[in-house]
Formats: sequence, structure tokens, C-alpha cells
Amino acid sequence: MMAEEVVRRAHERNITKKFPRPKNWKTDQLVSYLKSNPVITESDILYLRQQQNAFFQACTNSNKEKAQQSVVEEKQGTYRWGDDPNRYYRMIIAAQDDNVRKAMADDGKCKDRQRVDGRNSDKMPDGFYKALTDKWNDEEFVAKTPALPNLHEDFTIEHEIYHMDVPNPVSIEFITKRWKDCKMRLNRLANRYEGSGHGFGQIDGREVFGHMTEEALQADDRKDYLWHHFGERPHLLLL
Repeated sequence: MMAEEVVRRAHERNITKKFPRPKNWKTDQLVSYLKSNPVITESDILYLRQQQNAFFQACTNSNKEKAQQSVVEEKQGTYRWGDDPNRYYRMIIAAQDDNVRKAMADDGKCKDRQRVDGRNSDKMPDGFYKALTDKWNDEEFVAKTPALPNLHEDFTIEHEIYHMDVPNPVSIEFITKRWKDCKMRLNRLANRYEGSGHGFGQIDGREVFGHMTEEALQADDRKDYLWHHFGERPHLLLL
């Protein structure tokens, strides 16, 4: 931007001898030239005011577009879920529906030539992610989390998540992304569990690490393996 301003001021002052070519100038050279050729004419002032107004208008339009996009994403359920657990609870409980579980089992089967050739046919049964998305968007579906006080304090009581409690509807692409993200984080949690001796009190850094204690005999709580600084949340324990 400073290089463009150097060229503009040179043209404005009709400099013909030693016309500046600031393409490869360093910052201190650009600043030095602009200081030696300050803004003094009315045309300079008018130009800079026009540039300032254009920049302000561009920022205003950008903020409006972001606000409009946020509204659209909220309606479509495609924005980031953040730390609201209800959205994850609804997805996880929806995955426990019999039809959704059947779709998951069917997706895991090796497909024969007939199923592969007809994968885009309307007569093909819904895949897992399609079934999960439809269940999420079902207005009559109420997701009920079980009361598991020994698992985590977030599950001390049952939670009921209605259709109106979460952004809706959601797209199959978004549900697919969220589900795969949960699976990835759950795999990390499972690896820590296995590395601790399958919950046998072997989490490094704890006071009882390496000692045979009553707590160790009862095994570690699964919540001990959640690393919140990695963005892991208690909803993973329901998977």
C-alpha cells in the first residue's frame, strides 16, 4: 500500500527525473520518501479521504455479510456447536435409535457389485449419516440422556433435549463432520485408557500413580481421561 502511495504522489507532483520505482523498496525507504513528500495539496487530502471512506465502507459491508452468514448458518444448523452439550447429546442419543443403528451396521458390511452399482438409486436404503440426520431433524424426537452420576457430574440427572432446544435443521454434511470429530477424540481418550493399564490407576502425574490403592482396585473414572485443554468434553463419555 505504501508503494502505491509513493507512485501516486510522484505522479501528482509530475516528477519526471528519477521517477521512484518502489516495488523492491524496504519499509524504511518507503517511509522516508513519504515523509519527504508529505500531503499538502487539496487533491492529496481529497484522495486520502476517499480512500478512508472506501476502507470504512468495505469493513461495514464485511461485518454485515458476516452477520447475515451467521443468521443463515444458525437456521441451517451448520455453524460451530461450541461448548453447548445439548447438540452433542441429541446427536449421540439419536445414534442409539434402532433404525440408525441398523443403518450403521449396514454401512459396515462389504457391499456386493449390485449395491455398489445402485448406490445412487432412490431405492437404496439410507446410509448411517442420512438416518442420523433425519433422526436429529425429527420434531417428535426427544433425546433423553440417562442419569449416570458415577460417570460425570454433568450426568447427575437426566436431560431431555427437544427439537426446539437446538438449531435446526442440520445438514447431512454437518452431522457427518461432527460425528467423525467425536470419533477421533474418543479414540484419543481410549488410547489413554489403554495406556494406563485399562483403568488400573496408572495415570501419570497423580499422587497414587504406581501404588496399589482402593481407588486403583475400583479402576479409574472414565472422566479422568478427558483432556479439556484439548477441547474434549464430557459428551464423549456417552459414546
